[in-house]
Amino acid sequence: MKKHPSCLVVTGGELDLAFARSFLEKESFDLVIAVDGGLRYADALGLKPDWVVGDFDTVEETLLKKYCPAKIPERPDEEEFTEEQVYESADLFEQEETVGSVETEDGRTVFWEQHHPEKNETDTELARSRALELGCGRIVFLGATGGRLDHMIANIHMLSECLEQNVHAELVDAQNRLYLIRNQAEFEREKIWGKYISFFPYTDRVRGIHLAGFKYLLHGWNLKKGVESGLCLSNELAGDSAKIWIDEGILVCVESRDKE
Repeated sequence: MKKHPSCLVVTGGELDLAFARSFLEKESFDLVIAVDGGLRYADALGLKPDWVVGDFDTVEETLLKKYCPAKIPERPDEEEFTEEQVYESADLFEQEETVGSVETEDGRTVFWEQHHPEKNETDTELARSRALELGCGRIVFLGATGGRLDHMIANIHMLSECLEQNVHAELVDAQNRLYLIRNQAEFEREKIWGKYISFFPYTDRVRGIHLAGFKYLLHGWNLKKGVESGLCLSNELAGDSAKIWIDEGILVCVESRDKE
């Protein structure tokens, strides 16, 4: 299987197109996956998806046909299942997917992966799993923040599977870059997203947090979810570079800047 060093996943949350265009001028990706309603963003940005993933319940049919000219098989109707099956068997939909490919007008092959709306994973989770399956070493998610908080929280939690497979994954928008840290990380002033860097416990407890090169230092500090959150909020680099290392646990790191 061909490996893809980097992957861009465009989801259907809120996305500042002006920011996205500026971001894409500086970044290039080996693979592009459009997630359901995120296909409209990919189209507006002139991106050419390699994969289109989701249940396709929020993407316009005419737009979907632009990338998947062949008719995608219809998913089973909910009414075909009994109430007991729908509400008591989460396993029912684990294999409810259809995968195929089409040739676009410009001669490219676009793969599509369609799932039933009643499923265990979110559309963005499915895209993440596909990216991991394709051997991506870095995954960037656009359109995964803003809008509905339940979707954003789900998107933050799905990053753990990437971390488990030693794949760097991050959610980015005009003001923030968010990712998970285990063991250690380094920061350079010229490369960080903005002025502020914040850390939050992802696991229930994070033990032995050490900060070097920051305005506010820590040496062997322990953090617990929901306790003293302000201690690691809005830190700043004291010089050109800084480093964090932790003895145990996983942190959420948010690099951020104020809205212009």
